[in-house]
Amino acid sequence: MKKIRSGEPLKILAWGDSVTECVYLPEKQHWQTLFYNALRKKYPAALLTLLELALNYEDAARQIADLVPPEQ
Repeated sequence: MKKIRSGEPLKILAWGDSVTECVYLPEKQHWQTLFYNALRKKYPAALLTLLELALNYEDAARQIADLVPPEQ
């Protein structure tokens, strides 16, 4: 909250699977867009960036497993 209130840049990452991707809804109804817009409304001076990494049919646990090399 300190960054939002002080006007420092803040990146918000929406990371997940098909629920995050929200292919069944128009973009303005995606939960991450609603959250971003609510923050913009409450903190209009905030420098916010919304990043989305949503992979249909890939859950977050598997995405993490793909990023972390196996233990040797």
